[in-house]
Amino acid sequence: MIGAPDPAAARCVVLGASNVARALPTVVAIARSAMARHVAGPVDLHLAVGCGRSYGRPSRVLGRGLSGILETSILGDVAADPRRPCATLLTDVGNDIMYEVPPALILDWVERCVAGLVPSGPVVLTALAMASLRRVTARRYRLVRRLLFPSHDLPFAEAMARCETVDAGLREIAARHGAIVGTHDGDWYGIDPIHLRARSIAPAFATWMSAWAGADAAAIARARLPPAAAARLRLARCASWSWRGHPHPQAQPTVRFADGSTVHLH
Repeated sequence: MIGAPDPAAARCVVLGASNVARALPTVVAIARSAMARHVAGPVDLHLAVGCGRSYGRPSRVLGRGLSGILETSILGDVAADPRRPCATLLTDVGNDIMYEVPPALILDWVERCVAGLVPSGPVVLTALAMASLRRVTARRYRLVRRLLFPSHDLPFAEAMARCETVDAGLREIAARHGAIVGTHDGDWYGIDPIHLRARSIAPAFATWMSAWAGADAAAIARARLPPAAAARLRLARCASWSWRGHPHPQAQPTVRFADGSTVHLH
Protein backbone atom coordinates (compact mmCIF):
# COMPACT_ATOMS: atom_id res chain seq x y z
CA MET A 1 0.00 0.00 0.00
CA ILE A 2 1.06 3.58 -0.56
CA GLY A 3 1.48 5.77 2.48
CA ALA A 4 -0.30 9.09 2.74
CA PRO A 5 1.78 11.87 1.19
CA ASP A 6 2.50 15.17 2.87
CA PRO A 7 -0.29 17.46 1.58
CA ALA A 8 2.10 20.41 1.71
CA ALA A 9 4.76 18.71 -0.41
CA ALA A 10 5.18 19.34 -4.10
CA ARG A 11 5.20 16.38 -6.48
CA CYS A 12 7.79 15.16 -8.93
CA VAL A 13 6.79 12.44 -11.40
CA VAL A 14 9.20 10.34 -13.48
CA LEU A 15 7.84 7.82 -15.98
CA GLY A 16 10.22 5.55 -17.86
CA ALA A 17 11.88 2.17 -18.12
CA SER A 18 15.43 0.82 -17.97
CA ASN A 19 17.36 4.06 -18.37
CA VAL A 20 15.72 5.30 -15.16
CA ALA A 21 15.65 1.98 -13.31
CA ARG A 22 19.33 1.18 -13.77
CA ALA A 23 20.36 4.54 -12.33
CA LEU A 24 17.59 5.16 -9.82
CA PRO A 25 19.70 6.76 -7.04
CA THR A 26 21.28 9.20 -9.51
CA VAL A 27 17.93 10.06 -11.09
CA VAL A 28 16.30 10.69 -7.70
CA ALA A 29 19.23 12.85 -6.55
CA ILE A 30 19.07 14.99 -9.70
CA ALA A 31 15.29 15.26 -9.48
CA ARG A 32 15.51 16.48 -5.88
CA SER A 33 18.17 19.02 -6.82
CA ALA A 34 16.14 20.27 -9.79
CA MET A 35 12.95 20.50 -7.71
CA ALA A 36 14.76 22.55 -5.07
CA ARG A 37 15.11 25.24 -7.76
CA HIS A 38 11.42 24.89 -8.69
CA VAL A 39 9.65 24.86 -5.31
CA ALA A 40 10.50 25.29 -1.63
CA GLY A 41 9.99 22.56 0.95
CA PRO A 42 9.66 18.78 0.76
CA VAL A 43 8.91 16.89 -2.45
CA ASP A 44 7.08 13.62 -2.98
CA LEU A 45 8.77 11.80 -5.85
CA HIS A 46 6.57 9.32 -7.71
CA LEU A 47 8.27 7.03 -10.21
CA ALA A 48 6.74 4.42 -12.50
CA VAL A 49 9.82 2.76 -13.99
CA GLY A 50 11.40 -0.63 -14.53
CA CYS A 51 13.46 -2.54 -17.07
CA GLY A 52 11.32 -3.35 -20.08
CA ARG A 53 8.37 -1.35 -18.79
CA SER A 54 5.57 -0.47 -21.19
CA TYR A 55 3.46 2.66 -21.11
CA GLY A 56 0.21 0.83 -21.69
CA ARG A 57 0.42 -2.91 -21.12
CA PRO A 58 1.83 -5.35 -18.56
CA SER A 59 5.43 -6.42 -19.11
CA ARG A 60 7.56 -9.28 -17.83
CA VAL A 61 11.36 -9.42 -17.74
CA LEU A 62 13.16 -12.48 -16.35
CA GLY A 63 10.06 -13.49 -14.36
CA ARG A 64 9.39 -10.05 -12.86
CA GLY A 65 6.07 -8.53 -13.90
CA LEU A 66 4.99 -4.88 -13.89
CA SER A 67 1.78 -3.17 -14.90
CA GLY A 68 1.70 -0.64 -17.71
CA ILE A 69 2.50 2.89 -16.57
CA LEU A 70 -1.05 4.04 -17.38
CA GLU A 71 -2.39 1.42 -14.96
CA THR A 72 -0.63 2.96 -11.95
CA SER A 73 -2.32 5.45 -9.64
CA ILE A 74 -0.08 8.38 -10.60
CA LEU A 75 -2.39 10.12 -13.10
CA GLY A 76 -5.38 9.76 -10.81
CA ASP A 77 -3.46 11.08 -7.82
CA VAL A 78 -2.29 14.16 -9.74
CA ALA A 79 -5.76 14.80 -11.19
CA ALA A 80 -7.28 14.63 -7.71
CA ASP A 81 -5.17 17.60 -6.56
CA PRO A 82 -4.17 19.59 -9.67
CA ARG A 83 -3.23 22.73 -7.71
CA ARG A 84 -0.42 20.94 -5.94
CA PRO A 85 2.85 21.86 -7.74
CA CYS A 86 4.21 19.06 -9.90
CA ALA A 87 7.04 18.61 -12.39
CA THR A 88 7.24 15.60 -14.70
CA LEU A 89 9.69 13.73 -16.92
CA LEU A 90 8.42 11.14 -19.41
CA THR A 91 11.13 9.11 -21.11
CA ASP A 92 12.00 5.61 -22.43
CA VAL A 93 9.10 5.36 -24.87
CA GLY A 94 10.96 3.05 -27.27
CA ASN A 95 10.28 -0.29 -25.51
CA ASP A 96 6.77 -0.40 -26.90
CA ILE A 97 8.08 -0.16 -30.46
CA MET A 98 10.09 -3.34 -29.92
CA TYR A 99 7.03 -4.96 -28.31
CA GLU A 100 5.42 -4.42 -31.74
CA VAL A 101 2.76 -2.07 -30.41
CA PRO A 102 1.41 0.05 -33.31
CA PRO A 103 2.82 3.61 -33.25
CA ALA A 104 -0.66 5.16 -33.05
CA LEU A 105 -1.40 3.23 -29.85
CA ILE A 106 1.98 4.10 -28.32
CA LEU A 107 1.35 7.77 -29.01
CA ASP A 108 -2.16 7.54 -27.55
CA TRP A 109 -0.75 6.10 -24.32
CA VAL A 110 1.88 8.82 -24.06
CA GLU A 111 -0.57 11.58 -24.89
CA ARG A 112 -2.92 10.45 -22.14
CA CYS A 113 -0.03 10.73 -19.67
CA VAL A 114 1.02 14.17 -20.92
CA ALA A 115 -2.54 15.53 -20.99
CA GLY A 116 -3.12 14.39 -17.42
CA LEU A 117 0.09 15.88 -16.06
CA VAL A 118 0.51 19.20 -17.91
CA PRO A 119 -2.20 21.05 -15.89
CA SER A 120 -0.16 20.63 -12.70
CA GLY A 121 3.20 21.93 -13.88
CA PRO A 122 6.06 21.62 -16.36
CA VAL A 123 6.33 18.37 -18.31
CA VAL A 124 9.44 17.27 -20.20
CA LEU A 125 8.77 14.59 -22.81
CA THR A 126 11.92 13.11 -24.29
CA ALA A 127 11.96 12.38 -27.99
CA LEU A 128 13.57 9.17 -29.21
CA ALA A 129 17.36 9.01 -29.41
CA MET A 130 17.28 9.27 -33.20
CA ALA A 131 20.90 10.44 -33.52
CA SER A 132 21.91 7.11 -32.00
CA LEU A 133 19.22 4.99 -33.70
CA ARG A 134 20.05 6.27 -37.18
CA ARG A 135 23.59 4.93 -36.78
CA VAL A 136 22.33 1.39 -36.20
CA THR A 137 23.03 -1.15 -38.95
CA ALA A 138 20.80 -4.13 -39.70
CA ARG A 139 23.37 -6.50 -38.21
CA ARG A 140 23.70 -4.49 -35.01
CA TYR A 141 19.92 -4.20 -34.76
CA ARG A 142 19.50 -7.97 -34.93
CA LEU A 143 22.08 -8.43 -32.17
CA VAL A 144 20.40 -5.90 -29.85
CA ARG A 145 16.96 -7.32 -30.60
CA ARG A 146 18.04 -10.86 -29.75
CA LEU A 147 19.65 -9.74 -26.51
CA LEU A 148 16.97 -7.38 -25.25
CA PHE A 149 13.76 -8.47 -26.98
CA PRO A 150 14.29 -12.16 -27.79
CA SER A 151 10.60 -13.02 -28.14
CA HIS A 152 9.95 -10.33 -30.76
CA ASP A 153 11.09 -10.29 -34.37
CA LEU A 154 10.16 -6.87 -35.76
CA PRO A 155 12.16 -6.47 -39.02
CA PHE A 156 14.91 -3.84 -39.08
CA ALA A 157 13.36 -1.59 -41.75
CA GLU A 158 9.97 -1.65 -40.06
CA ALA A 159 11.48 -0.90 -36.66
CA MET A 160 13.37 2.11 -38.03
CA ALA A 161 10.25 3.40 -39.79
CA ARG A 162 8.24 3.08 -36.60
CA CYS A 163 10.93 4.94 -34.65
CA GLU A 164 10.70 7.86 -37.08
CA THR A 165 6.90 7.87 -36.79
CA VAL A 166 6.88 7.74 -33.00
CA ASP A 167 9.59 10.40 -32.70
CA ALA A 168 7.60 12.79 -34.90
CA GLY A 169 4.45 11.99 -32.95
CA LEU A 170 6.09 12.69 -29.59
CA ARG A 171 7.14 16.13 -30.79
CA GLU A 172 3.59 16.82 -32.00
CA ILE A 173 2.16 15.76 -28.63
CA ALA A 174 4.54 18.11 -26.83
CA ALA A 175 3.54 20.97 -29.12
CA ARG A 176 -0.19 20.31 -28.64
CA HIS A 177 0.00 20.27 -24.86
CA GLY A 178 2.73 22.80 -24.17
CA ALA A 179 5.22 20.22 -22.94
CA ILE A 180 8.99 20.61 -23.32
CA VAL A 181 10.78 18.28 -25.74
CA GLY A 182 13.80 16.63 -24.17
CA THR A 183 16.45 15.94 -26.78
CA HIS A 184 19.39 13.52 -26.84
CA ASP A 185 23.08 13.95 -27.52
CA GLY A 186 24.23 11.17 -29.84
CA ASP A 187 27.43 10.85 -27.79
CA TRP A 188 25.37 9.74 -24.76
CA TYR A 189 25.02 6.32 -26.43
CA GLY A 190 27.55 3.72 -27.48
CA ILE A 191 27.25 0.25 -29.00
CA ASP A 192 23.90 -0.13 -27.25
CA PRO A 193 21.75 2.41 -29.14
CA ILE A 194 18.95 2.77 -26.56
CA HIS A 195 20.68 2.71 -23.17
CA LEU A 196 22.69 5.66 -21.91
CA ARG A 197 26.40 5.12 -21.33
CA ALA A 198 27.17 5.06 -17.59
CA ARG A 199 29.08 8.34 -17.82
CA SER A 200 26.16 9.98 -19.65
CA ILE A 201 23.38 9.18 -17.18
CA ALA A 202 23.85 12.22 -14.93
CA PRO A 203 24.35 14.73 -17.80
CA ALA A 204 21.30 13.38 -19.64
CA PHE A 205 18.87 13.50 -16.74
CA ALA A 206 20.24 16.84 -15.56
CA THR A 207 19.71 18.28 -19.04
CA TRP A 208 16.10 17.12 -19.12
CA MET A 209 15.20 18.01 -15.53
CA SER A 210 16.89 21.41 -15.62
CA ALA A 211 14.14 22.49 -18.03
CA TRP A 212 11.58 22.39 -15.22
CA ALA A 213 12.81 25.67 -13.79
CA GLY A 214 15.77 26.78 -15.88
CA ALA A 215 18.27 25.24 -13.47
CA ASP A 216 21.97 24.92 -14.21
CA ALA A 217 22.25 21.41 -15.68
CA ALA A 218 25.93 21.10 -14.81
CA ALA A 219 25.22 21.96 -11.17
CA ILE A 220 22.34 19.53 -10.64
CA ALA A 221 24.24 16.76 -12.47
CA ARG A 222 26.60 16.66 -9.50
CA ALA A 223 23.82 15.83 -7.01
CA ARG A 224 24.10 12.52 -5.18
CA LEU A 225 22.11 10.79 -2.42
CA PRO A 226 23.46 9.80 0.99
CA PRO A 227 24.87 6.24 0.75
CA ALA A 228 22.14 4.72 2.92
CA ALA A 229 19.33 6.20 0.81
CA ALA A 230 21.06 5.14 -2.42
CA ALA A 231 21.40 1.58 -1.10
CA ARG A 232 17.71 1.42 -0.17
CA LEU A 233 16.73 2.55 -3.65
CA ARG A 234 18.91 -0.06 -5.32
CA LEU A 235 17.05 -2.75 -3.39
CA ALA A 236 13.59 -1.19 -3.61
CA ARG A 237 10.60 -2.72 -5.37
CA CYS A 238 7.48 -1.16 -6.85
CA ALA A 239 4.26 -0.95 -4.84
CA SER A 240 2.74 -3.65 -7.03
CA TRP A 241 4.86 -6.18 -8.90
CA SER A 242 4.82 -9.91 -9.49
CA TRP A 243 7.28 -12.76 -9.64
CA ARG A 244 6.37 -15.58 -12.01
CA GLY A 245 2.77 -14.44 -11.86
CA HIS A 246 2.55 -14.19 -8.07
CA PRO A 247 1.86 -10.67 -6.72
CA HIS A 248 4.28 -9.11 -4.25
CA PRO A 249 2.90 -5.82 -2.89
CA GLN A 250 5.46 -3.51 -1.33
CA ALA A 251 4.84 -0.77 1.23
CA GLN A 252 5.60 2.77 0.13
CA PRO A 253 7.30 5.21 0.39
CA THR A 254 10.50 3.29 -0.12
CA VAL A 255 12.67 6.19 1.10
CA ARG A 256 11.87 9.08 3.42
CA PHE A 257 14.38 11.93 3.71
CA ALA A 258 15.03 14.14 6.74
CA ASP A 259 13.31 17.14 5.14
CA GLY A 260 10.07 15.17 4.72
CA SER A 261 10.62 14.33 1.05
CA THR A 262 9.66 10.81 -0.03
CA VAL A 263 10.19 8.37 -2.91
CA HIS A 264 7.27 6.20 -4.08
CA LEU A 265 7.76 3.47 -6.68
CA HIS A 266 4.61 2.55 -8.64
